[in-house]
Amino acid sequence: MTIRHYLRRFASRSAVGAVAFLLVVGFLMSPGPRNFELRFIVGVIVAAVMGAVFWNLFRIPCPSCHKPLGSAGFWAANGSQSEAASRCPHCGIAFDATMPL
Repeated sequence: MTIRHYLRRFASRSAVGAVAFLLVVGFLMSPGPRNFELRFIVGVIVAAVMGAVFWNLFRIPCPSCHKPLGSAGFWAANGSQSEAASRCPHCGIAFDATMPL
């Protein structure tokens, strides 16, 4: 497995978790009360959780040096083949290299 596959798997798991969270919240809130305050609080919580999931994609650790990959990891995980998303900004390992042990 390459580091790029690891990054894509990490992003896919985050996306699946976010969708599952949204489905559960939607399922629980649809028959719930029509109270504006409660729905507003749930909306703020949903926005915070989705923001945390999105921010977590920028904090993916490099499997080699264990430092956050930042935007290079985010773009490599989400399909960009650009030069900016080809290596770790800290240790310089290529994302197309095999995973270090």
